[in-house]
Amino acid sequence: RVQVVFHFQLNKARRQGTVKLRGYKQECMTCSEAQMEDPKFPEENIDVLVERLVKKIRMRCYREKLGQGNRSSVFNTRDDGPHERKHCEACRLGICSQAN
Repeated sequence: RVQVVFHFQLNKARRQGTVKLRGYKQECMTCSEAQMEDPKFPEENIDVLVERLVKKIRMRCYREKLGQGNRSSVFNTRDDGPHERKHCEACRLGICSQAN
């Protein structure tokens, strides 16, 4: 699992907005001297990310009341292991939502 952060803003005068995405890197937990790797997402998870982003934009920029339900991400590997802060770029920067 990796941390993904979206920054978005709406310019009402120009009737357009901007969206920035940052996927934080992670190291292999078993390799010695592993390098930080860019996150890779299955296509199903990209759909989930975009759906969540659109919902947040509608709620925050257009004040729509859409509730809290979210589609779950799809995992092709085990995701029940411990979160290891020393291998997480977002933890190192103090912004990880999985940090204990």
